[in-house]
Amino acid sequence: MPSFSSGLADQNCNAGMTYTYPLPAVSDPEGSACTVTASYNGGKSTGGQLPSFVTFSANTFTITPAVGDIGSYQIDLDILDEINDYTNFFKINVVSSGANTAPTFSAALID
Repeated sequence: MPSFSSGLADQNCNAGMTYTYPLPAVSDPEGSACTVTASYNGGKSTGGQLPSFVTFSANTFTITPAVGDIGSYQIDLDILDEINDYTNFFKINVVSSGANTAPTFSAALID
């Protein structure tokens, strides 16, 4: 059965920054050619499409989140060879970088 050569790591990203995440090498004990596909596990409403701020090419993710993307996203990965299918996932956690966030009150308002 095909697999990754090492574990997948969750990616913690600041909004407004760009990140790249190359996947670990893929190995197959039988030496079969493998294909890796990625999809967003965000429910049926997404149709499995990756979030708009994520691209996947040549087994590398490019992640460019904005402030409106703050949250957690589970990315499912499937490795396929001629016979077997191996599935794993990692999460992209987008947090505020401290810039361009909505203001908050630091003290109670008094009428």
